[in-house]
Amino acid sequence: MEDHSFISYANGKSLVEINSTIPVPRTRNFFRMLLAYIGPGTLVAVGYMDPGNWAASINGGQSFNYLLISTILISSLMAMLLQYMAAKLGIVT
Repeated sequence: MEDHSFISYANGKSLVEINSTIPVPRTRNFFRMLLAYIGPGTLVAVGYMDPGNWAASINGGQSFNYLLISTILISSLMAMLLQYMAAKLGIVT
């Protein structure tokens, strides 16, 4: 009977070996590089701007007018900081 524990799977290919098999085109075309970043950026934007978020934002804007702008500014800055730290952590690990 085979051992299917986590330790037995750890002897497979490393992350570097897996990623080295992916062909990455070496192009200097600005628009092709831009398209490579638009995809993940769009996924992050959709995560932040889902329909429930739109509904809550519209209701908050209707009720409080411009009183929530400082809250939005602080929340946006904190979200950028957290995304920056998560990206650094993802690069290191």
